[in-house]
Amino acid sequence: KKVPYHEIVIDESKTYALEQVKHLIKVAKDTRIYLYILFALLMGLRKSEISGIKYTDIDYENRTLKIRTAIRKKFRGRRK
Repeated sequence: KKVPYHEIVIDESKTYALEQVKHLIKVAKDTRIYLYILFALLMGLRKSEISGIKYTDIDYENRTLKIRTAIRKKFRGRRK
């Protein structure tokens, strides 16, 4: 089945329920990964995108965030 252009199909079995989201935010509150949790859950950002956010990417007046950089970890293993 083809998905029409600009239509997003969400598999609800792969998403968190509202109560799960609230609980995760609550238990992460006083941890150092709290902002990662918020950005990931509420904005759908990936870890590399969150790591690349700078203060200049945030527009507090217009309440917008521009994702300009994604930080990638370099592979340190041997290639086969």
